[in-house]
Amino acid sequence: MLTTIGLIAIGIGIGMVIYHYFILSKHGGKSLANQLDELKKEHQKYQFDVSEHFQETTQMLDSLNQQYEKVQLHIQSGAELLTQNEPVCIDQVGTESKLIDSAESSDSETAETSKPKDYA
Repeated sequence: MLTTIGLIAIGIGIGMVIYHYFILSKHGGKSLANQLDELKKEHQKYQFDVSEHFQETTQMLDSLNQQYEKVQLHIQSGAELLTQNEPVCIDQVGTESKLIDSAESSDSETAETSKPKDYA
C-alpha cells in the first residue's frame, strides 16, 4: 500500500511538471488575467477604430453635401444666365418651347375657366 501511495505521489508530481512546461508554455507563460487585459485592449482599439471610421464618414458626407450645393448653385446660375430671362418650358418629351406671352395666356385661361352663364 505504501508503494501505491508513493506511485500516486510520483504521478501527481510528473503531471504537475508536464502541465507546467507544456500547457503553460503554449500560452507563453501568460496568466488568464494578462490574456483578459490584452483582449480588453484589443476591444478598446476596435471601438476607437469604429468611432474614427464614423467620424471620417460624417466629414466626407458633409463635404459631399457642400459640393452638391455648389453644383446646384452653379447649374441654377448658369440656367439663369443662359436663358437670358426668357421663360422656357420643358414638356414631357424633353424639348424646350418658349412660353406664350403672359397677356395672351391669361385671356385664354379666363375664357376656358370662366363659369358658364345660366340662360333661363
